[in-house]
Amino acid sequence: MDQTSGEDGDVAGATDTYLLRAQDKPVLETAVALLRKTIVSPHVEPARVVSVAKLLHVYTRLPLTSEDIEVTLMVKGPTRTFGTHRIYHAWNIGVMGQQLEIVGNGYFWQPDTGGDSFTSFSWEAEPGWEPHHSDYLDTLSLVDDAQTFEQHIAGVDLSEAEYEFGVDDDANSLLGEEDPEI
Repeated sequence: MDQTSGEDGDVAGATDTYLLRAQDKPVLETAVALLRKTIVSPHVEPARVVSVAKLLHVYTRLPLTSEDIEVTLMVKGPTRTFGTHRIYHAWNIGVMGQQLEIVGNGYFWQPDTGGDSFTSFSWEAEPGWEPHHSDYLDTLSLVDDAQTFEQHIAGVDLSEAEYEFGVDDDANSLLGEEDPEI
């Protein structure tokens, strides 16, 4: 990771901008698309929408920083069957203070050998540093439907009831409230 220092030893741009590159743009656009799809999904409770909107705010302001927050969204896709084995994919988008993280992962299971989790990619960024992006698609030969983050999210329809959503946001007191029966 590269960074530049000023005469006073401070990292140039470390406090107010992320050093994004052209190759980061597709990952970030896809993360924003997933956040937007989540917000309009009929299966996401209003309290969770509040937290997802915080994430959307941070990711749409890039390369500028935002107020420190700690929020993570997990979207888990439906389990799909391929012959005798099953696979599901999940995506995490998070902010921990000023650190941004986007991860694609999942789980593969077959009756003969059992199961194991996998990671398809990870992207991390902090102000003043070049983001770190790792792609593991070439190691996922057992995952029949392995695709890039962009390909997966383009085909995701969050109006399907099989998707699951998890939100971690300690600052959102609404998350603990029970939804009233209507």
